[in-house]
Amino acid sequence: MRRYEQPAIEVAGHRIAGHGTETGLWVSDAPVEDAGAAWLTIARDPVAPGFVAVLIDESDGSWVEEPDWFEPGYLASDADADLVSTLTSWWEDVLVDEGDDGEDGELVAEETAPFGRRFPGLAPATTRDADQGAVQRAVVERRGFRLAVVAGETTADVPGAVGWLGAVNADQSPSAMSTVLRSWEQRFGARLVVLGRDTMELLVTRPPATAAEALPIAAEHYAFCFDNISQGVGSISDYSSGLVGAVAWSFWWD
Repeated sequence: MRRYEQPAIEVAGHRIAGHGTETGLWVSDAPVEDAGAAWLTIARDPVAPGFVAVLIDESDGSWVEEPDWFEPGYLASDADADLVSTLTSWWEDVLVDEGDDGEDGELVAEETAPFGRRFPGLAPATTRDADQGAVQRAVVERRGFRLAVVAGETTADVPGAVGWLGAVNADQSPSAMSTVLRSWEQRFGARLVVLGRDTMELLVTRPPATAAEALPIAAEHYAFCFDNISQGVGSISDYSSGLVGAVAWSFWWD
């Protein structure tokens, strides 16, 4: 059984009750001023084999010592899902939930433009590295978050490992979300940096460099977190322009 008590940095912390040797969820006792820098330190030099760091956003006041948005019970029943089937299913769920016909159906058609009703499939991997200075600044700017250390081979493992329930009003299991995040890390160099009660932030080291690269990635974002589009700019097409060159991806569920 894996267990981790304290990261090799000067931060006081504790393990979360209910997350014992199986998950090794350690969290700082208080927000860390240089949280982003601490995350970078651990990313470059893991505190122990098989453990990764994530920052916890408690700005909405939802944090408690035993947060109800971490549910380790999901570990026993959730298995890794097929990536394409998962995203296709989430895409189709949005169409049903948002309305299949009438005015609601027209609004969904606007949101999914230019793809229509069918999930377009996986976006090709990107190859161009982002400016390393911009990547580092995007992390270092994150201050005042709690620091967590979680059992996992990559940050993509975190939602499944802790049973993160932040996809509010969406039928998305933590392990299936981890499956998507692993693929995004492989294809786009995207790593999970921040988790909140219903938010997630990723650092992207190979963002899309062109509108053509960004558009199918935006479609995956719609399947993953349609609130970003439906309660944001309004369409996948418009949303995709903001992904070009962006070294940070943010998601929120409502």
